[in-house]
Amino acid sequence: MSLISGFLNRSRNASRRSSAVSWLVSPVLSLLYGFVLCAAAQATNPPAITPATGVYSTYQSTATITAEPGATIFYTVDGSQPSHGSPVYSSAITLTNPMTIKAMASLSGVDSTVATACCHTCVKQ
Repeated sequence: MSLISGFLNRSRNASRRSSAVSWLVSPVLSLLYGFVLCAAAQATNPPAITPATGVYSTYQSTATITAEPGATIFYTVDGSQPSHGSPVYSSAITLTNPMTIKAMASLSGVDSTVATACCHTCVKQ
């Protein structure tokens, strides 16, 4: 075998190994890439706080928070940022003056952005 034919044989074998590796790695990388895109696309929507910040002609005595089905809602009533250590929403919140409600929803390990509703004159004076 000449030096040139030996080099060509090694190059062909290396090329075959490279093809085999790319044939195996490519689907795995595609799957991982698809999984990351899917996870990013399924972000949790922020919860809705009712009543929203605003001026009302009738007094507002309670606030409710809603989110996507299956989401856990964490909230605060002192204006601080909610976290997984905050109370979990389970029923209407009694409004007092002044009050700033902040809430976030968590679904499948993905947290939403924080929703805020401010109440400066919520109840009858």
